[in-house]
Amino acid sequence: DTVLTGTLQESDAYMNISLSDAERRAPDGSSVQTDAMHIKGAAIRCVHLPADIDCEKLMRLRIKAVDQGARSFSQRKPKAATERPANLAPIVGTVISEADADVD
Repeated sequence: DTVLTGTLQESDAYMNISLSDAERRAPDGSSVQTDAMHIKGAAIRCVHLPADIDCEKLMRLRIKAVDQGARSFSQRKPKAATERPANLAPIVGTVISEADADVD
């Protein structure tokens, strides 16, 4: 299997990740280093994290930050609707074409 190592910069809900200072080691032993690398989640089989990282603490901090953001979003006051200037054409016309018009 190919092994990728580097510093995790970003991840998302689909496990797509971005690494900086990345290294790619192929099964034949060859190695390639790059400044940045993006890996699709579907291609990832396993992720190894260093033992000194407290994953539980980091996840709790992240959940707390997301909850605080959600609370501040729900407390926002909606903006008042502005009046549309009278000199502009309507956004949606009442008659699209002659075929749509009521013909009596």
